[in-house]
Amino acid sequence: MAALRWAAAEARLRGTEVWAVHAWSSPMEMLAPYAPRRGVPSREARQQASGALLTAVIHCACGSEGPAVGVRPILVEGHPIPVLLRYAAGAHLLVLGRRLRSGDVDGSTLGAVARTCIAYARCPTVIISAEVADYAKYEPDAIRVSERDGWPPSSLPV
Repeated sequence: MAALRWAAAEARLRGTEVWAVHAWSSPMEMLAPYAPRRGVPSREARQQASGALLTAVIHCACGSEGPAVGVRPILVEGHPIPVLLRYAAGAHLLVLGRRLRSGDVDGSTLGAVARTCIAYARCPTVIISAEVADYAKYEPDAIRVSERDGWPPSSLPV
């Protein structure tokens, strides 16, 4: 949610909207062909739950009065890496959230999705730690920006 709050604040400064992209996959993809299917949610149930989660996160991040900028919810079936890279191809900025992983004592370890997006996104990428509560009070160490092609430019719309 911190990443969505940060993205909304940045979009408000730049006068643009946020596309909140949530990639989901069917639990059947994660099972071996011989694994029992009993108790596994259906594809439709998983899609519905993912859509409800996306709606709830937008509501929680932006408050009950709604965001000060447009937030477009985008629910896509697929693995997060190709989905995010596809949407980042047409974006001015990719904002990703991160949470501390087990064993990550100092917060310096990024997951596979964040590492891959930083390496291959066609736009600047910002990583917002879950600990960042609001845009105005962020700690500089909590935000990482990919440094490529002279980033940050003097003016870049989100």
